[in-house]
Amino acid sequence: MKWLCSIRLRQILATAFGLLVLLAVLDELETTEISTTQSAPSPQAYIASVVQPKAEKQMPTLNKLGQIEATKIIELSSDVGGRIIAASPDYRRGRILSAQQWLLQIDPLPYKAAEAAAHVALMNANMALKNARAQYAPSSLMVQTAQADLDYYQLQYQQAQQDLKRTRIALPFAGELVELKAHVGEHIAAGQSIASVLPRGGEHIRITLSAKEFDALATPLLGQQATIHDVNGNIVGQASITGVSHYSEQLQRQLFLTLEGSHSLLVGQHVRAQLPLKPWNNVFSVPESSLTANHEIWFLDAQQRAHKQRLQAFIVQHERVFFDWPLTNNAHPHMDVLVYPRDSLAQGMSIETRSANSNTGTLSQEQTL
Repeated sequence: MKWLCSIRLRQILATAFGLLVLLAVLDELETTEISTTQSAPSPQAYIASVVQPKAEKQMPTLNKLGQIEATKIIELSSDVGGRIIAASPDYRRGRILSAQQWLLQIDPLPYKAAEAAAHVALMNANMALKNARAQYAPSSLMVQTAQADLDYYQLQYQQAQQDLKRTRIALPFAGELVELKAHVGEHIAAGQSIASVLPRGGEHIRITLSAKEFDALATPLLGQQATIHDVNGNIVGQASITGVSHYSEQLQRQLFLTLEGSHSLLVGQHVRAQLPLKPWNNVFSVPESSLTANHEIWFLDAQQRAHKQRLQAFIVQHERVFFDWPLTNNAHPHMDVLVYPRDSLAQGMSIETRSANSNTGTLSQEQTL
């Protein structure tokens, strides 16, 4: 009985404490003033910077990377045979030499002896002709035979002189020694290759284009001029399109350009060519920051509502987008164009604008959001 009375006592006490807490909360709620109205959030406007498209007077060009290639590597051979007794100090791999620069010297002694023998034979033939003319009539067979012998030995003497000169092997044209195949002390035969030479002035520029880029180039393509820049942007000269590969590999085409005049470009060097494009109807440009990843620009109508336009023909050059405005019912491109358009833009969205630099698309310090 004592245990049962103790439990009941505890339950009574707990119930009484709970009622006291409930009464206290209700009393607090009655004295507290609760506002039943909620403040509506202030509407937030979409703020964007805009630029005015710039009308261009000249067509842009297609800037493509190309490479200087040699038309052909020539095997330089010796016209005479013999032992090499000397080599030029410039006979080194990788040397760029001028025309008529001597490379190797073949032992000239056998050829000097051959020249002397041919000279003696020529003088004997000349003496025989004089004797024949003194003894026989000018139209006789003996005189004609002596004259033929003289002509023959004269050619032999000229051949011997030429062979002697050819013992000193020289580079017939300006070029670079790519590979050396003969050295001092070796015996070479007539017609044997002594070096591989990359001729100067026989280079061309090879440019690879996609099928879409190829179709956008000006026609007729052959003979078109292109300005050539090095990779640092410096102009190195002019080139003309002299060849077009009609063989398509992986939907790519190739152009071959020939440089005009003298230049300092080396084989294997990369250059950039500004290729001419087919003329557009209207050429405008905006900062590159106005172009989206989907090749679209956003412009504003008279009511400051946003509209997007996909560009069909455009070139990105010098941090600007040059484009041909399509002949459609869309607004004229002189309307404001958004810079750095956000992904959250939607057709017809109202825009609050801030002017930006038309060249760079950046805001001035007082206009920065």
